[in-house]
Amino acid sequence: MISVPGVDTPKSIRSTSDLIADAVHDPQAYAALYERFREFSKRFAYLHLRNHQDAEGVVQIAWIRVFTSLSQFRGDGKFSSWLGTIILNECREVWKRTSREHTTSFDGEFRRENHLTCHLDTEAEHQQRDMRRKLYRQMQLVPRIYRTVLVMYYANHFSVTQIARKLRISESAAKSRLSRARMELAARVR
Repeated sequence: MISVPGVDTPKSIRSTSDLIADAVHDPQAYAALYERFREFSKRFAYLHLRNHQDAEGVVQIAWIRVFTSLSQFRGDGKFSSWLGTIILNECREVWKRTSREHTTSFDGEFRRENHLTCHLDTEAEHQQRDMRRKLYRQMQLVPRIYRTVLVMYYANHFSVTQIARKLRISESAAKSRLSRARMELAARVR
């Protein structure tokens, strides 16, 4: 971003690092940071919990934790990774409190998130959409231990090293889980 001396940067295009630095003392910057990562937070929590109410609760608690510990964010990694770790820890708390499996479908959420419309699609677009729906439906059937690494790797672009660190397991265990997760999902999608 090019900065012109004497001209304030509009708040809508401020960098994430600027928002983080300002959010420690400025409620408006914190609100802008929340708005920037709100959808990411909701999707991340929902992909792990498969329940909108639980995901909303986790997001609220996670953002309170972000607010209270933002000054501790060192900036040596991506903010989204740090936020994802906080959300994942809150998801673990939900898992501890409940042993029931959630069966909410990804399909409705997927349709809303991608703003699918009722226009005539080409055959290729229709097939692609059907494959994504099938993939999301099957993803909810994959055991949580594997679903977590799939989401971390493919949706959040974590490396195997980052996954191992976040889950507090060895890199070889993370590789193994990712491999098993891929096989589990592939067997379900066939």
